[in-house]
Amino acid sequence: MGLTANTRDCLRRFLTSRGSIADTNGKPLRPGGTQEVVKDDAAAEMPQEDADDDRRFASTLRNVVGEKRHKAWFEGRVGFDLSSNDTLVVSAGSTLECDCLRKHFKAELKQACRAAGLGARSIEFVVDAAVAPTPARQDRPAEPALKAAPAPKAPPKPSEAPGFLVSDSNREAAKLAELIAAGSPAPSPVVLWGRGGTGKTHLLRAIADGFRSRHRRKRVVRLTAEEFTSGFVEAVHGRTLASFRGRCRGVDLLLIDDIHFLLGKQKTLEELQYTLDTLAAQGADVVLTSDRSPAELRRMSGELLSRLGAGVAVEIAPPDHSLKSRLIERFAQQSGVRLEPAAVRIIASGLIGGAWEIRGVVNKLGLSSRLLDLDICEKAVGRAIDDMNRVSTPSVGVKQIQEAVCSVFGVETGVIKSKRRTKSATEPRMLAMWLSRKYTQSAWSEIGDQFGNRSHSTVISACRRMDELLGSEASVHVAGRRRAICSRPASRSVTLRPMASFRSFAIVPAAGRSCRMGRQKLLLPFAGRPLIEHTLQAWTASAVERVVVVVRHGESTLRSLCEDFPVDVACVESSPDMRATIEAGLDFLQSTWQPSNHDAWLTAPADLPTLSSGLVNTLVDAYEPKDPAVWVPESSGRRGHPVLLPWAAADSVQSLPSGAGLDQLLTEAEVRTLSVSGDDLPRDIDTPEDYRQLEKPMTDRHSIKVNGQTHAVTTSSDRPLLDVLREDLGLTGTKYGCGEGECGACTVLIDGVATRSCITSVEEVADASVETIEGLAGDELHPVQQAFIDQRAMQCGYCVPGQVMNAVGLLREKPHATEAEIVEAMNGNLCRCCNYRNLRAAILQATR
Repeated sequence: MGLTANTRDCLRRFLTSRGSIADTNGKPLRPGGTQEVVKDDAAAEMPQEDADDDRRFASTLRNVVGEKRHKAWFEGRVGFDLSSNDTLVVSAGSTLECDCLRKHFKAELKQACRAAGLGARSIEFVVDAAVAPTPARQDRPAEPALKAAPAPKAPPKPSEAPGFLVSDSNREAAKLAELIAAGSPAPSPVVLWGRGGTGKTHLLRAIADGFRSRHRRKRVVRLTAEEFTSGFVEAVHGRTLASFRGRCRGVDLLLIDDIHFLLGKQKTLEELQYTLDTLAAQGADVVLTSDRSPAELRRMSGELLSRLGAGVAVEIAPPDHSLKSRLIERFAQQSGVRLEPAAVRIIASGLIGGAWEIRGVVNKLGLSSRLLDLDICEKAVGRAIDDMNRVSTPSVGVKQIQEAVCSVFGVETGVIKSKRRTKSATEPRMLAMWLSRKYTQSAWSEIGDQFGNRSHSTVISACRRMDELLGSEASVHVAGRRRAICSRPASRSVTLRPMASFRSFAIVPAAGRSCRMGRQKLLLPFAGRPLIEHTLQAWTASAVERVVVVVRHGESTLRSLCEDFPVDVACVESSPDMRATIEAGLDFLQSTWQPSNHDAWLTAPADLPTLSSGLVNTLVDAYEPKDPAVWVPESSGRRGHPVLLPWAAADSVQSLPSGAGLDQLLTEAEVRTLSVSGDDLPRDIDTPEDYRQLEKPMTDRHSIKVNGQTHAVTTSSDRPLLDVLREDLGLTGTKYGCGEGECGACTVLIDGVATRSCITSVEEVADASVETIEGLAGDELHPVQQAFIDQRAMQCGYCVPGQVMNAVGLLREKPHATEAEIVEAMNGNLCRCCNYRNLRAAILQATR
């Protein structure tokens, strides 16, 4: 057991008081003599009485606590001071050790004092930094005589670290790393980001090594995000959070690798945020790495992202051709693989990826050369590159499919994740779901989670609907235009018609204060919907790229209506004239979409419920890029809307006097007319009589066949079939569930096929036969209905009509359906009572 500093001081004073040190013959030692002088205070003789007390206490303590516990807690780790008659001073190297000794061994220490004959003493615990654990000795062979220490080498720069090569793709990051390692002022925190294999971890290690070599008295901690997380969790569970924070926050340089690993770990992210705040207050440096930029770490809190934004983010790009070549040569030399310069060039130019992929190709070529005794020829190199590219190239995911579909359809990704039910949202949503199921390994429910937490039955229904569209001559909205979908039976690939060589934009003025019949005109209930919705429906179904609706500041109602359409909204001050409204739309287009002189813009009043997308498309098709003419539809000498103008005409709008409209602009421009029929020329609503006259054509007379009987219904063409069945025909057996075709409660049979009536318009069943739950039973119940009663397949009963109709449609197609086929077909029908077992048993009974 080592002596404490107090004991050594007492011994030194004792020896000094005796005068000179004598040899064994009693003669004093003189300078220059041949006698050996004792240089270690601990090796000198100490007072016999004190030494006996120390040895007796040490032996007694070992017996009291046991050999194993004594070796673990006291031997080489704790010092004792018995110089006081009534106190035992226990010294340990840290506060934590003192606390542990006080908690677990205070009683044993008192017992050892009494057993050693030292009396009842109080125990005092002190922290002494000089007391440190003694490393265990290891037997090792005798070393030769000491050699002169070699001259210290200059610490390497991070950019010169072994294995780290610098090129244009990582030069900025390497220079910043050198700055940090040198201790020079640098922004903090630093985020080094880039895809895997670009050298982020290697550079982080180089920064830590360079900083330690230059600043030996400063503390450096380098962790992976996984180590930071596990350390934090263990500290919370082990109640050692203060020690963990002291380790991470009491440093001069903190480096954490792969912080994207922390996404979704809310408590760990909060701890990281507080750690960054503490280190920033202390002036310490922080370096983090990630596989994406801070802007893409969306699941982090805004506070933490703002902390990262206060520093600097530097991208480490994938290695360029020169760096790839140097890496290939380095890895080949390390692996003992001989590559010709031509092979190095082929790998550098053909391989997709970074350092990991390069090492993999080199190892594969070396292994093939050694084990199979094959020459590393051009063919072998090409095969290794193809194999690695196939493995390393990331597979397409749901997110990438969503972005690609939204780019083609000209909508934001939030649209297909929203609850909107307009065709501009449902059609790209269905296609993205279908592609996600076809080209990813995601389950139905996982795909639904990526589309606004929709259920798996919604995804199944969307995929079935897309299969139907691919097998028919249907069309969808793509970039604002109705485009036909074609499929090849072998690949079922989608073919779209080519797009125009220019862009066209629409400006819809909706900022006026014109009111009719006691309320704002644009909000009039026209054919079951606000008047402006009919106008926006026509614009968004047309060939224009983007639609800009100009509204007044504070007009929340119109803005909320516009949210259901893929349109942009621009705002103007109160009571603007037509020129100011059009100018606001043009300014918005200029700042957002940067049109060129090849492009065109169209405009028409917002109160045109009879505006058709076909008329808009005809105007767009007639336009020629850079043609200075203005196109106007005309019928029997009467001009109408919309008006198409080349983008160059946008400058002429500013020259119009205040209060002027587009009519004055047309008088000064070259105008070309497009002849249309009188019915195709849209009319706006200026008087209540206009409203009454235009309201009539919007409600068409439809003839539909339901349960064998033909019914004449006067309603709008896009009205859901479910509403017609329940409200107009009184067939209330078909239930309204979700209104989005997800739950299956509204299922009916259309020409024998189970169909969701809530998302099927009355126009779509004009030539079809509709069958509802009321039409199943004749003199006797249908076998499926009877089976539902026998198997008690009903709980609340709300979903039963849809369940029965879907089952009937299945059994008409497959009278002897297997249980697996039944489960697959009924997956789209939800039962909130979870009575699925009885439902399955009832359908199985009906198959017999």
